[in-house]
Amino acid sequence: SEGATSDRGMVAGALRIVDVASGRVQRPDTPGIDISYTHWLDVDRLLLAGVRSFESVVAEYRIATGQLDERWKSETLHAHLGRYPQPVPVPGSDSFLLSVTGHLQPMQVLRIDGARVNKLLDFRHRGTDRLARKLRPVEPYRWQAPDGREIHGWLMRGPGRKPAPLVLDVHGGPVWRHAQFFL
Repeated sequence: SEGATSDRGMVAGALRIVDVASGRVQRPDTPGIDISYTHWLDVDRLLLAGVRSFESVVAEYRIATGQLDERWKSETLHAHLGRYPQPVPVPGSDSFLLSVTGHLQPMQVLRIDGARVNKLLDFRHRGTDRLARKLRPVEPYRWQAPDGREIHGWLMRGPGRKPAPLVLDVHGGPVWRHAQFFL
């Protein structure tokens, strides 16, 4: 992928495919997905992953047709090995594995096979359930900056209904952003 970042090894951006023989560069459309992971499945198919706004997205791109099929996406679960989504292809199949977590969801390992999602591991237990019951959901939040740019953030309200102090953690973006991790 091609993108600007200040952190080495942390790049998310536009997908570029270079024919090494001719030097020709393809610039596939990946509808709003900042690509951070690529893996050749075979000579014509790429497994891609990245972020789009608040979503983690995994897709397959076919070189010959230019077709992009989104295989998995979620706004409430963040697929990660590190900061960006990183699927693990299952050899000999079109399946892949993902480790996912969310604000109220401890880590799980999923196997995605077409439209089927199978939970292989779940790190939820009574202690994490007790903690999750004390938390309120995190809400995706958008607002306009003075220059008109849309800013994204996560709104986490305190316990109860009383107004609480505002704590703002400003960090990067749009692609090097905080995601929903289990607290």
